[in-house]
Amino acid sequence: MTLLPPSALIVHECNILSANGIKELIEGAGYGAEVIESRPLLKKGSPPVAPSTFKVVFSIEGMTCSSCTCSVNRAMENLAGVTSPSVDLIGNSGSVVVPRREDAEKVRSEIEDAGFGCTIVEIIEQSPSQSLDKPGKPERTVILNIEGMTSE
Repeated sequence: MTLLPPSALIVHECNILSANGIKELIEGAGYGAEVIESRPLLKKGSPPVAPSTFKVVFSIEGMTCSSCTCSVNRAMENLAGVTSPSVDLIGNSGSVVVPRREDAEKVRSEIEDAGFGCTIVEIIEQSPSQSLDKPGKPERTVILNIEGMTSE
């Protein structure tokens, strides 16, 4: 942990505590926190791990029929790298998997350009799948900016 800039690099087991869980613990202690980066911990000699992806869940307004769901689905598929599009007419929602967190806003904009109201409800980091032949703990590093720390 450093004071200038106020940040922390933490190694953790993701099956015990997520990056957002660490953020919430810091906020619970009275500090502001923002996750800057979370990635698999690479140990010496270990092969590189595929990057994480992000599942984005949307609330979608204005869908009334299956034609609407097709329009929303096409809008979500318009961007490169988007996978697993899903639209729920009854639940007025949809989801996609994107390669970068920033892509969530691009997908939201595409849905709105297709004529529907759209709000990002949640962005969930999807860890790369762990191979069964690779024993060990799924460790990750997380870098956080922390607000409110002083040198008193």
